[in-house]
Amino acid sequence: GIYLAEDASKVDQYCEPDDDPTSNDVELMKLHELLYEAHGDSHPGEVFYAFVCKVLLGCPMYTKGPAAPAMPTSVSGPTASCEEGKEVFANSSRRQLVNVPGTVIPYHSLIVEKGPGSVVVR
Repeated sequence: GIYLAEDASKVDQYCEPDDDPTSNDVELMKLHELLYEAHGDSHPGEVFYAFVCKVLLGCPMYTKGPAAPAMPTSVSGPTASCEEGKEVFANSSRRQLVNVPGTVIPYHSLIVEKGPGSVVVR
């Protein structure tokens, strides 16, 4: 999956540093070549990368946080698409969202709005 955030201070929770300019990883070597060597620069040391994206979310499901603090399977609400306790994921693997009501099409994305369950960074 892909993690997108509207606040750059949130994405760093999921990033790992690129701190090895001598890595043998082929893809990382290509990245270093494009970003640094092609411009006559050397790898600066500990670097974190983030992409700035304009994203189409399709038909999103909205939530204000998990109904239970452990692994969320339902949401707290209400929001435009979620009533209290509504299921979010189609199965226990939590890789697929539930279907849009009245269809066989799953929601395309999950948007967590500011609320009592989203207190880590806000």
